[in-house]
Amino acid sequence: MTALLQPPERPSSPHPPLALNNVLVRHRSSHPDVVPLAAMNACNDTESGYHSNTGKQKDSPIGIALLRILARTRDTLNWIPLNCTFSHMKPVIRCSVAAWVSLILFLIPRVEKILGQASFLILISAFLSPPSEPFAAVVEKEIVTMLSVTTAWAWSCLAIKLANLARTTLVPDATIAEIFSGKFLEAAPSTISTIFLFAGTATILCVRARLGPGPFAPATAFSCICVDISLTVAPLYPYPNYSIGRTVVLPIAFHAGVSLVASVLIFPESVNAQFVKRLKAVLEPIASGIKAQNELLATSPLTKSFDPGPFTAKISVAELGLTRLAASARLVKRDISWGRLGGGDLRDLLAFGRKLTVSAAGMAYFYDVMDTRRIRFPQPPLNQTLYPSEPAEPADTPMISRTNTPHPSDDEGDSSSVEQVNPRGDRQSWTSSLPSSHTRRHRPHQGHHHSHHSLFHLPHHHLLREALNQSQEHHPVGVFESQHYMNIEKRLHHPNQAALEENCLRLLSDSVQGLLTEVGAAMDHIVEWLDRTNSDRLRLRPQNPQIVKDNLIAHERALEKLEGVLEHFLLEKRHIILEPYRGFLDPLGKSRHLPPHRFLFRSFHYQYHLLRFGEAVRDMLEVIERLDRERTRRRIWPPVLPLRYIFSWSAWEPNESTERTDDEDPDVIPGISVASQDLGAAEPRDADALPPSNTIELVGTYVYSGLSCLGGGNSQFALKAGILSVLLSLPNYIQDSAPFAYKHKSIWALFIAQLTLARHRGDTIFGFISRMFSTFFGGLVGLAFWYTSSGNGTGNPYGIAAAAAVVFPILSFARIYAPGPPMTTIILSTTVVLIIGYSWQDTYSPSLSSPGFGWDVSWQRFLLVAIGVTASAIFSFLPPSTTIRRYHRTGLATTAAEIGVLYCAIVSYASTRREDDHKDIIENMVALRSKLRRMRDQTTNVQYEISLRGKWPIDRYSMVLDIQLEIAHLLTHFMSVVDHLKQPWSQAFLQRTRFVDSEFLGDVLAVISMISFALRTGTPLPQITPVPLLDRFWRYHSGLNMLQREAADEAGLPRTVTFDTLQDEQYMYFSVGVSCAHGIISRLDRLMFAAKELVGERFHVDGIRLPSVSAH
Repeated sequence: MTALLQPPERPSSPHPPLALNNVLVRHRSSHPDVVPLAAMNACNDTESGYHSNTGKQKDSPIGIALLRILARTRDTLNWIPLNCTFSHMKPVIRCSVAAWVSLILFLIPRVEKILGQASFLILISAFLSPPSEPFAAVVEKEIVTMLSVTTAWAWSCLAIKLANLARTTLVPDATIAEIFSGKFLEAAPSTISTIFLFAGTATILCVRARLGPGPFAPATAFSCICVDISLTVAPLYPYPNYSIGRTVVLPIAFHAGVSLVASVLIFPESVNAQFVKRLKAVLEPIASGIKAQNELLATSPLTKSFDPGPFTAKISVAELGLTRLAASARLVKRDISWGRLGGGDLRDLLAFGRKLTVSAAGMAYFYDVMDTRRIRFPQPPLNQTLYPSEPAEPADTPMISRTNTPHPSDDEGDSSSVEQVNPRGDRQSWTSSLPSSHTRRHRPHQGHHHSHHSLFHLPHHHLLREALNQSQEHHPVGVFESQHYMNIEKRLHHPNQAALEENCLRLLSDSVQGLLTEVGAAMDHIVEWLDRTNSDRLRLRPQNPQIVKDNLIAHERALEKLEGVLEHFLLEKRHIILEPYRGFLDPLGKSRHLPPHRFLFRSFHYQYHLLRFGEAVRDMLEVIERLDRERTRRRIWPPVLPLRYIFSWSAWEPNESTERTDDEDPDVIPGISVASQDLGAAEPRDADALPPSNTIELVGTYVYSGLSCLGGGNSQFALKAGILSVLLSLPNYIQDSAPFAYKHKSIWALFIAQLTLARHRGDTIFGFISRMFSTFFGGLVGLAFWYTSSGNGTGNPYGIAAAAAVVFPILSFARIYAPGPPMTTIILSTTVVLIIGYSWQDTYSPSLSSPGFGWDVSWQRFLLVAIGVTASAIFSFLPPSTTIRRYHRTGLATTAAEIGVLYCAIVSYASTRREDDHKDIIENMVALRSKLRRMRDQTTNVQYEISLRGKWPIDRYSMVLDIQLEIAHLLTHFMSVVDHLKQPWSQAFLQRTRFVDSEFLGDVLAVISMISFALRTGTPLPQITPVPLLDRFWRYHSGLNMLQREAADEAGLPRTVTFDTLQDEQYMYFSVGVSCAHGIISRLDRLMFAAKELVGERFHVDGIRLPSVSAH
């Protein structure tokens, strides 16, 4: 034991620079999938640089720079080889053929004449709305697009009719030259057209803002084009010309037909098949991670080879895959497919995908507690001078710490400790960087280990150093909490931390080894079944009865094995982890020392989630066995939804688009339902008016609410977009400038401005940069395309078609798979085809506005785009101007408040067990996590927001968001545990955790309310708050016992825990619930500190002294 506790020898080679370590650690905490190749190479280069000092040659700085550039390039382009598989190339081939057929139609003179003057739109549509999705998704998208565009045409026709009524001069036989010279422009018709243009574009862009991405994205773009062209050209005619909109509608209709035919004939894919493929993509990384668990658990946590990172990364991949799976599940019941399984059959499997992912994430959470290498807790500053009477740390606190500080433990407080050194061998003295007087005062003690329960998990002199560093920017915050947690550390000490941790993992490995092996085999069986389900889909002959029989026998064997192992685990194997407690709790035992219960609770946590995982696999096998028994023949499966729901759409549903950058209301969490409360309806009140008492007041209330909506973010954005549209369209309504505007196609500057303008300034500036970049390079590609296919001539249809057969697959591949916002590749590809379309059209079907071909089209296109994006960028600075910074802070305030609502709802459900509340709670938790994940992606463009006040504290906001996500996941585990607790145990759990203690509950809700209010308004928080809640949570320390000493036992549960109690399955659920509750409370403390980091503190009081706490 003594040898085990000795610190390892310090490595002989120096550590890499601290900045590089911080980069790697920060990346690991923010995105755990993989470390970027650039960072990995930088680390390797650094290490090689240190070791090369002993050699004869040193690496050249130029060589190192080149290697880093190559590594960054490889990291940037690694999406290309990852998607160069046959399954990924199928939609590329489909989209390329559809675009090529559209080009052929465009090149045929008779078809081009039918399409009209805007025939080039068939090429733009091919890349703005490619048929890359399954057939049902393409049908939905094209129908929504056609309905939107025809509605915009109808709106334009109404405007043309009213404008014609206001016209004083009607000339039905006017020539084209006279019309487009602006000779017949009049003030009244132009004014009416301007009003309708303002209202139409404002409405369309408001719809885009409210409904978000999905099938409405291309629909709103084409609708804007229709309104823009119709209402800027119509005033030029001295008579009503209702066919202007037809020149927009016809090319889009032809594109819709080509897309639908391509989706049916060229590598057709149903949503049914896509769902199976994506479910397999979710389960495969989970299965791989589960099969590697035995090896990981058998590794000592004191060695460097103990690395749960790959398992956590695989679970992260599965969680990301769930979003795409949910997008397929939305359409699977609307799909027409061929195969053995219908949409209803597959939709039932979605729940298993979610259960397995949640349970696997719970197992990964166990490693978050065990792994002491991850920095995840905030590092608050410490002002030593505020409390001179309190020592900075207990006398036995060691001053040797790890380079990487530990992750906070989420077990209930007991006699535990923080390790003095990294048991994996990474050790570094912080005292070398402190003043010599401080170093002399605090000498390192080599024989002690300190608690994982420290709030900040950093040596206290390191906190002081952080305080000195931060004081250059802000006055330190969280001093009160820091001092309080240092006092808590005094009573949390155990000398055998490392040995107990190793023994805990060894016993856990012995208990779950068999179950892990069998669960991994069952997961492989399920993945193989999913693969087989898609591979035999297109066979027309009925299945061989012998194959069906063999498959059923395989299902039954896998199910029988798993059920046997699960039963054996529940009755015997899971009790192995109880052995250290037998000697103390067993009447025949002779041990007088009770090990800390936190190690037992950790093991219970892993066992619980593995048990839930195994049960979900078992249930999924039962469903698979039933489907194979009942679904033996392939058939056509029609949609299973009622016809009126086939094309229904709700805002921010899961869909194929992942672009969530600008349009979501920060005050609303889509998908949240409202439930009643036990203490009466908890609802807001109007602070300025009592409820209406008569009809007039009731009508006034509704009118006021309606007018208040005009002040919302979406409404303000729509009004601003409408004004921008009017300003850019003014040259088309002025007689002197109208011919110039029409000839040089100013309509594209207007459309690009509408497409670029976003609700938030940062998104608009990013759109400005990305569209300029995309237009420039798209112009180069378009020029190369045109002159390669045509030489110095005016266009060759055969050369253009041949060149397109080479270029279109490349553009389609980038359009579908290139990372980043899709609009970047959309603008690039549409610029290419626009140059080809205009060049061909203006050569063979010239008009008054013909710009020429090749270079003439390219530079004019770039200039118009530059005008449009510049106008939108300038307009984004004009009031009402909103920023992502404000949006993000308001959204975090909304989610913080919803965390409080969900916390109360789950506690209420644990008390009352109203089944009607269960579904609402689950849906609300899913909606909360979805909102937080979208908010994580919405901070990308903050760097483009120009601010003279200073840099945006992205790290502090990321801390708040990460903590809220952790709480949201813990609430999910909390709800799962409550579902499995019987009512007496549930009441004991609520008493043990003080969740039904009105005093403690009030403190918790006060903390949540203060955090939400401070984030929403930017108001500083009080310097002294109910935090730390963890101290109140531990006030009645109960150890292994279920009931507090003074609590009344109304459920008949044993007041003192015996060994038989530990073996009770309900006790395992109880202990996991306590661990989840501890994790929630500790993260609320961290969330308060993170909020103070953002908004600061106020209400300072001098003379506050913390009570002295003696060490146990």
